[in-house]
Amino acid sequence: MTKKNLEIIKTCIWCNKEFIAQKTTTKYCSHSCNSQAYKAQKREEKIRKQKADNLLSINTPYLEKLNTKDFLKVNEVADLLGLCKQSIYNLIQSGQLPASRISSRLTLIKRKDIDEMFEKGKNRIIPNQAGAREVSTTFYSISEIEEFYNIGTTWAYKIIRDNNIVKIVKKGKTYYSKKDFDNYFKRKGRINHEDITDWITVPDICSEFSMTSSAVYTFVSRHDIPKTKKGRTALYSRRHILIAKGEKAPSEIPYYTVQEAMQKFNISRDGLYGLIKRNNIDKVKEGKYIKIAKDELDRIFSPTNTE
Repeated sequence: MTKKNLEIIKTCIWCNKEFIAQKTTTKYCSHSCNSQAYKAQKREEKIRKQKADNLLSINTPYLEKLNTKDFLKVNEVADLLGLCKQSIYNLIQSGQLPASRISSRLTLIKRKDIDEMFEKGKNRIIPNQAGAREVSTTFYSISEIEEFYNIGTTWAYKIIRDNNIVKIVKKGKTYYSKKDFDNYFKRKGRINHEDITDWITVPDICSEFSMTSSAVYTFVSRHDIPKTKKGRTALYSRRHILIAKGEKAPSEIPYYTVQEAMQKFNISRDGLYGLIKRNNIDKVKEGKYIKIAKDELDRIFSPTNTE
């Protein structure tokens, strides 16, 4: 059986040139671009560190001087604690931090009162805020993503990193956009695990396709083959393996051909390619045909789409 490889057309994130990649994770068109991007990243990190060190060296004598003073102004307390002036005024108004108003423009705070405030607050329990907004159901935690999409932690974080999945932080926990994950799996031809009925074990894959175990694991990872578990046994979608090997056409086609896109959206070939490049729309090359991610193109044209 002849193996049919998918060639993925991507844009180099360093030089912005298009190139054909063998993996979805490839970001650079050449070793040279990869090396230059790495060096640029290291330079930026070095500059940021130098700026932080310079700022620290400037602030250290000033903060040391504040520590020796018995009385401090509001702005000096703010600098000492790393807070804004309004936060200090809030502490004063709440009675947590004693202060003396010397004049209409001068408020002084004893240094020992600051220390006492922290001593009193050591065992203070801060209650949960009433009416705190719940995390939107359109965002999932990493464990919910693993359960809903039936994927492992490593794969989930790989998708997040490689596809710039939108995330939010609520109460110290990170949540990720369900919509972005849905779009990702639609582009990969995975709509719903419930639609998959033909599951196959790794030993069965080895036997049917004459592959070693290590080759199977590499293949299913590279081609994002849907996976589920029955007890402790990993199962993979046989239909998606056949599709990845080019032996079976997918029942849901998540791509437009160039001609289909031109006809549906009434756009020229040059206009279409320009749109793809500007919006970094995913596309793949199958043989001599270029196919464009259907959901991404639909989303761009949705305001003017007449269908």
